[in-house]
Order: sequence, then C-alpha cells, then structure tokens
Amino acid sequence: MDALFAEKQARMAQIMRLEQELDQESHMAENLVSAMQPKLRSRYLELKNQNMDFQVALEKMNQELDSLNSRKAMLEDEVAMSALKREALTLYENLRDLEQKRDELVDEEKNRGTPAQERERLLAQVSSVSCWACALRVRATADCSNSDVCR
Repeated sequence: MDALFAEKQARMAQIMRLEQELDQESHMAENLVSAMQPKLRSRYLELKNQNMDFQVALEKMNQELDSLNSRKAMLEDEVAMSALKREALTLYENLRDLEQKRDELVDEEKNRGTPAQERERLLAQVSSVSCWACALRVRATADCSNSDVCR
C-alpha cells in the first residue's frame, strides 16, 4: 500500500513538473510572438486562427465519419440477418449499374448527331488524315531528293 502511495506521489510530482515546463514554453512562445514585427505577428495570429478553425472542422468531420461508420456497420448487420434485404441490396446495385449504363448510352446518342452529321464528321476526319499523310510523303520525298543517301 505504501509503495502504491509513493508511486502515486512520484507521478503527481512528475505531472507538476511537466505542467510547469508547459507553462514556461507557453510564456517563451508568447514572448517570441510579442517580439515579432507587427506585420509578421498579424500573419502568425491569422495562421494560428486558421489552424484552430481547421482543427475544429477536422474534429467535426471525424465525428461525422465515426457516426456514418457506425450506421454503416449497423445497416450491414441488418442486411446480413435478412435474406430478403440481401436480395434487395443486390437488386439496387444492379439497378444503379444499369441506370449508369443507360445514362452513358443516352449521352453517346446525344453526342452522335444525325446520320448525315456523322457522315460529314467522318469524311472530315478522313480528309484530315489524308492531308497529314500526303504532307509526310511530300516531306519524305523532299528530304530524300536533298540527301545523298537516297541517290
């Protein structure tokens, strides 16, 4: 019993020393900030406030994430217990996939245009590729006629 009391006293003393060190560090930091140039000090305080805002937002998001994870686990347990709910989940997933494919096909159909527009687009593409190939042939022929290697 005496050993536990002594250990508790030692830990309390260590806690007191650590609190004193923290206070000293805090005072040193305050002195450093007060010694800064006004412009630098205002920027430091602005960043410090922004950091606090980010920490609050992060804590809030972590709490929300924990809440969502627990809800997800609860729902997964419910689904695992019921064959009907498992089947419904599978059907909803299939429905989501099919709706996504439908949306992609509708977008593709909208972008395709009329058959005449598609024909014109393809002809323009073929013409462009033909011009490019012709230009390469002309350049290759010109390079070959100027070079001693081709002769």
